Amino acid sequence: VFLKVYSKLDTFDAEKSSLSTWIFNITRNTLIDHQRFMSLRIHEEIPETMADDSPDMLDTLIMEQEQERLADALSSLTQEEQDLIILHYYNEYTLLKVAEVMRKPYGQIKRLHMKALQKLKFRLA
Repeated sequence: VFLKVYSKLDTFDAEKSSLSTWIFNITRNTLIDHQRFMSLRIHEEIPETMADDSPDMLDTLIMEQEQERLADALSSLTQEEQDLIILHYYNEYTLLKVAEVMRKPYGQIKRLHMKALQKLKFRLA
C-alpha cells in the first residue's frame, strides 16, 4: 500500500479529498484486489500435495473456502458498510476511530455496524 501511495503521490488532488481519505481508498482498493486474487486462486486445481487427505491440508482448504464465502458476503454490502467492516475488523480500529476516519457521527457508525453484521449473518447463514 505504501509503495502504491508513494508511486501515485503525483495524482493526489487536495481539492477532491484529504490525504488520509485518499490513502484509505488506496488501502481499501488494494484489499479488494487481494480478495479477488485469493478468490480466483481458490478455484485453481488442488495441488497433488493436498491429495494425501492430511488434516492440515483439509483444514487449510476449508479455511480458504470460508474466506471465499466471507469475501462474497462482503461484496454484497454497500461501499460504506464495506469500509466500516474493513476499518474495524481488518485494521482493528475501534468504532469511535472508524467514525472519525469516515467523518460520521459515532451513533450512525454503531447503527451501520449492526446493519452490516446483520446482512453478513443473513448472507452466511
